[in-house]
Amino acid sequence: MTYPDDLEEQLAEAQRRYDAGDYDRACKLADKVIAASDEGPRKNDMLFAEGMRIFGMASYRAGDLVMADNTLAFAYETRVNAGAGDDEVTKELLLAWSEVKILRGNTLRACELLERLREIMG
Repeated sequence: MTYPDDLEEQLAEAQRRYDAGDYDRACKLADKVIAASDEGPRKNDMLFAEGMRIFGMASYRAGDLVMADNTLAFAYETRVNAGAGDDEVTKELLLAWSEVKILRGNTLRACELLERLREIMG
């Protein structure tokens, strides 16, 4: 499989693969973006956050709840640190992450995430 050279193109392709239900390829593409954007001082940028979000969402849909839990947490924290902690993407992320927490039996943390989502939604 060939991958686009540009990180933004890779993210767009990863999102398309995710939307099409091709979670394995979505994870592979997102992982390449994560690796490239995790170098040096760029770790907290939105490319890293988006790569983690797509990787986490694809992991969730593929049934890998542990991976989804960890990557969605990184995606959320990175988005918050980058100043994007209350946009539509973050809302979707919080909802999915709370679902993962429920499925993993951590209802207390799921409630905290849902409370944060409620605060964002006003």
